[in-house]
Amino acid sequence: MSTDLRTALREVVGDAPAYGVDTDAVIEAGRRRIRRRAAVAVGSCALAAAAVVAVTATAGQERPDPDPAPAEIVHLDLDDAAPARPDVLVSTRTAWDKNRDALEYDELVGITADGLVVRGRHTREHGEVELGLLDPGSGTTEWLPTPGGRLVDAMPVDLTAERLVLALAAGNRHSVLVFDRATAQWQREAIEVPAGIEVHVPPLFELGADGRLYIGTAMEGDAGPLHWWSAAVPDGGAARSEPDLRGATVTWGDGTRLTADEDGRVVLTDPAATTTVVADRRPPGCEQPTEFPDSAVRVVLAGDVPVVTYPCEGDHLTLVYRDGEDPVAIRGVSALAGDAGHVVLATVHAYQGALLADHDHPQHTYLLDLADLSLDRVGAGPHEEEVALAAGLMLWNEPGPGDTQDAYDVIWNVARIE
Repeated sequence: MSTDLRTALREVVGDAPAYGVDTDAVIEAGRRRIRRRAAVAVGSCALAAAAVVAVTATAGQERPDPDPAPAEIVHLDLDDAAPARPDVLVSTRTAWDKNRDALEYDELVGITADGLVVRGRHTREHGEVELGLLDPGSGTTEWLPTPGGRLVDAMPVDLTAERLVLALAAGNRHSVLVFDRATAQWQREAIEVPAGIEVHVPPLFELGADGRLYIGTAMEGDAGPLHWWSAAVPDGGAARSEPDLRGATVTWGDGTRLTADEDGRVVLTDPAATTTVVADRRPPGCEQPTEFPDSAVRVVLAGDVPVVTYPCEGDHLTLVYRDGEDPVAIRGVSALAGDAGHVVLATVHAYQGALLADHDHPQHTYLLDLADLSLDRVGAGPHEEEVALAAGLMLWNEPGPGDTQDAYDVIWNVARIE
């Protein structure tokens, strides 16, 4: 069952339970969204960039000409991945079908820097969405006070020992939610985004090194490149245009910024504003997709290691750029999360260009060890985008035994990794 059907199902929850649900209408709405999103895919998934040029220049100086000689690329084959047996510490499961009159769910959505798991649930008894911090060692959950307003599908942006920052896209009514863990208080502020943004596909949310929330989205009816805006955290308010990021995907880690665009240009900017051109072109044999040539790339920072995934014509490829080493390429997967020693990858289907559960084309989740380039196959899935690496823990999900086109069954797991 697709992510879009899941979203349609969960939207019936809203701010209060909806127990008299027309399930056939909900499922059909989900199917319409699948077709819509397949047609306008903003490009969550990816292929990877190109020749490593290892050129460093101080910001503001003229960029030197790149070395035209491409680096030797090391290719890893998914068929060589060893099946893994993760040490699962905690699991939750959500199962729903159209014969039930209410959507109840229990999911794991993120990991904090101090090793707690953010848990979200909606139960018939409680009547509204709850968030909690689950200790994977003891299995106990501390449920947080409920913030006012909508909480369905809030996306974790920054989960530290001091605060939880979540972003919520609701058409043109975005908002930022901040939970202060010391005072146990929520703050919710509206973000005013421009009219005309794409509202059928969730935007990209990233917390910048400047503490602002960056919002990347296409424009409605336009298959062109990403546009970016930013807003203050926790204050919200009118979003500021970020034209320098147009057409690129961006992420931050420990003050370092990684950007990549569909042309294959990948750039690291360190906290001192020194830039390194990691790649300047697409790799040989990776042509831009004909149908959506401006599809956005996906970027992950694994510690200080850039990991970039680009969509190609008929395929996807992820490249890992370790400093001083040949780049590593893995075909047919997209990078989802990383830490200082690992990257989580998932298989992607070229025809849909997104992470959607598909029973005709089973997917798999992989864990790449950056030290020895070993690749482990963790399991089926992912079914949803809730995948994370932090504090020595890995969070992933996979379809449950009852998952079908007309039923939703997903299992979330958290395991310790070495």
